[in-house]
Amino acid sequence: MAPPLTDVDIVTVEELLHTAFPKAMKDHYLLYNGGIPLLCCHVYSNGLFDMVNRFLPMKWDPDGAGTLESIYLDLVAKRRLPATLVPFAEDCGANLFCIGPQACVYFYALDAWSSKLSDDENQESAARKIAASFSAFVEGLKPEEDVW
Repeated sequence: MAPPLTDVDIVTVEELLHTAFPKAMKDHYLLYNGGIPLLCCHVYSNGLFDMVNRFLPMKWDPDGAGTLESIYLDLVAKRRLPATLVPFAEDCGANLFCIGPQACVYFYALDAWSSKLSDDENQESAARKIAASFSAFVEGLKPEEDVW
């Protein structure tokens, strides 16, 4: 896990990304700046699930896999991610869990990118709203052994 954050660190990231994170997300990052969650599975009503491999750290990159802000800036510059979605976690396939409009959580499937679609069409088809809030997303995570 990355070193702890301060409120000033989070504000600096918000300013860099021209966004405002919801309070629940800020509180989470003040406690845990990235890392591998014990409760890692987001289960859908049909029984399928997506697994959070890691929460992305802010400011520091202890394992060299990128920070929340570096991944966001890189993918937005490459037009692989709309500026309205900010990644905060990823699955094992580098698909993203993002905070988006109205502070909802979206699953963003980078592995479904198609050369037959435009960047805008890919961005639209890759995003799927999965939770009404960051709190609802985190509180709904289940342990891996409960979903197999």
